[in-house]
Amino acid sequence: MDVKQKVVIIGLSFIVIISLIFFNIRSEYYEKYKVTKKELKGLETVTELNSLNNSFKDLRGLSQLDNDENLFIINQNKVRLSLKKLYDENLIKLYQSTLSDKNELSKKELFERYTQIIKMISEKRIDISDNSHLLLEPNREMYFLMTLAVLDIPKISENIAKMRGIGTFLLGHKQTIQKEELFHLKQNTFLFLETVENIKLYLSKISANSTNELKVLLEIILTDFHSISNFEAHFKNKNITPKIYFINASKLLKNINTLFIISKDSLYSKLTQREKILNYKLLAGTALYIILILSILAIIYTNYKQVNNDKLLYSKQKKDNDFINQLRDDYSKTLSLKEICHLTLSHLIKRFEAINGSLYIYDEENSKLYIGSTYGIKHSTLEPTLDLHDNTISENILSKKMDIIDIDQNISLGNISTKATKLVTLPLIEFDKSIGTVQVCFDDKFNSVDLDFLNKTISLMASYIHKAQIDDSSSRYLKLIDQNVLISKTDLDGNIIEVSEELCSLSQYVKDDLLGKNHRILRHRDMAREIFKEMWETISQGGVWKGEIKNRKKDGSYYWVYSVITPDCDINGNVIGYTALRHDITDKKKIEEIAITDGLTSLHNRRHFDTIFPQQISIAKREKALLAFVLIDIDHFKQYNDTYGHQEGDTTLKLVAKVLKKTLSRANDYTFRLGGEEFGLVYHIENEQDALDIANQAKINVEELKIAHTGNSASEFVTISSGLYIIETNDNSNVDDIYKKSDDALYHSKQNGRNQVTKV
Repeated sequence: MDVKQKVVIIGLSFIVIISLIFFNIRSEYYEKYKVTKKELKGLETVTELNSLNNSFKDLRGLSQLDNDENLFIINQNKVRLSLKKLYDENLIKLYQSTLSDKNELSKKELFERYTQIIKMISEKRIDISDNSHLLLEPNREMYFLMTLAVLDIPKISENIAKMRGIGTFLLGHKQTIQKEELFHLKQNTFLFLETVENIKLYLSKISANSTNELKVLLEIILTDFHSISNFEAHFKNKNITPKIYFINASKLLKNINTLFIISKDSLYSKLTQREKILNYKLLAGTALYIILILSILAIIYTNYKQVNNDKLLYSKQKKDNDFINQLRDDYSKTLSLKEICHLTLSHLIKRFEAINGSLYIYDEENSKLYIGSTYGIKHSTLEPTLDLHDNTISENILSKKMDIIDIDQNISLGNISTKATKLVTLPLIEFDKSIGTVQVCFDDKFNSVDLDFLNKTISLMASYIHKAQIDDSSSRYLKLIDQNVLISKTDLDGNIIEVSEELCSLSQYVKDDLLGKNHRILRHRDMAREIFKEMWETISQGGVWKGEIKNRKKDGSYYWVYSVITPDCDINGNVIGYTALRHDITDKKKIEEIAITDGLTSLHNRRHFDTIFPQQISIAKREKALLAFVLIDIDHFKQYNDTYGHQEGDTTLKLVAKVLKKTLSRANDYTFRLGGEEFGLVYHIENEQDALDIANQAKINVEELKIAHTGNSASEFVTISSGLYIIETNDNSNVDDIYKKSDDALYHSKQNGRNQVTKV
């Protein structure tokens, strides 16, 4: 099945589906329309039957009065007209029989005969209501109104009409007690009130706009009803004649009939409105269906005509897409820039059936073009390098537009000669950046070339050439970085994912030793944890951290680097890792260490103390922490030198220094030789007891060296005396004050027997 047949079949299928849907919906609306028409016709018939019923009720009531022949004749004429309009053979026969027997029947018998006719009319009214769907109405409000008009209002009308006839008869026969009539009178009173309650219930379920008038009229009817319902009072009242009672009851019946008319009119209005809406929907739906079918036919016709064009276009697009896909596949297999240039030119020549061509790559840094590839041209006949502004090829770099020049010259292709008619120069552009240019010759086949597709192809080729340029440049650049720059990359947890050869060389590790390991592998124990805490807080929040770090080599020795650590982010700005660039500052730091180190003990010297101590005080106050300073003096050291000699004295100074430094093992603890046999300890503490414990431990550790000292009054071994000062957050003492107070405490330790710690 070809495409044309498919278009026709699909179009006709749509027409069939839409037609089925339309006729199904139309059938549903038309059925509702027919039912509504039937309801309207039924309501008209019910209204006529109600009018006929009212006429017979009047005849029945008049039959109980004496000397009202004129009124009887008037109502007789109304009945004849109604019966003629509503032809019913049984009704007519019964009515004619009643008329012929009128003079022979008693009032009671005549009442029963008319009641039989009224009952027949009521049954006919209900049958017509059923057949007209009036009592099957689905709309809630309309159903209640129909129930009122067809059932309940005729019921109360008949109740009152019977009360009128029976009451008129009883008032005309006051001298005798008519128990049966009195029973019927009370029975109709009860039935009337019961039906009125039903009417009230229905009215409460209908919207106020439709029931206000009905409710008001119903209240009037109830008021009038109470004026005739107390029959015992009427029976005793001599002024109430049968005729007066008849007139009062007739007034009530008139109001009930008005209630029927209002209900009927409201129903008629609603049904008429529905009929109009349904009729409009049927007409509008039909018009919409016709428009839709005509539109589908027009679409079928248009698509049928378009199929041939689409076939040709599809064939061309497939050929173009196959070419693009083949081009991408070939590019994915090619690695070098030279190979990509050659592939680009050969594909271009073959796909667009050019005669020959050349491709030049543009170097923006030196404004020169370098030959990348040739096709059908001897490489030696072309200049390998072109300066910008020297030729038409370079002009194409500047204009960034396709140039087409008419030529008429013979071209030799080895053993073949041909005639070139067009020289086309195509700029290779990537995001408005000139990458290079291609120049190709065409014969007359150029007239059939799709220039839009040619431009699209050139744009794709330019992107791959540019990528190859970047990859070529990046490869050389990355190799240079790897061999000469201290660089590493980590994931979010600090695990190394990339590391340069230069960093491996400096740290004495190979790449396999470091990749996948945490950066802690390089951490030196002298580095305080607070430094790394600050670093992680900075970079994890997207900031750049800069600082000096002491690292450990694989052999345990150390090196110093100045590090710049920056977060790596994805396209949405989310941090996905970190890059660290380093500069080797080991020599610089060694010189600095010499400047701040005591030559004999290798502890920090007094100069470094003067720098570090104020800094540590500031840090402690900023972090609202406690800082301890201990001033230490070796007991009777002068006597030690006098007894054992200065060489032994120097050895003892080194041993004491070593044990003090070992006592303060944390990276942010500091041990100083402040001069002669005087030392200083600076360390951070949690509470006062920590400060005392560490100071006392240092005292114990020195004595446990068991260096003999016969001139020491405190012990047979070398001991120390200490003065401890704790700097609190709210302490405003300066360095000199703290030093002096610690010295006073040290003096107190000496005065109290030495080899002890005194806290300020």
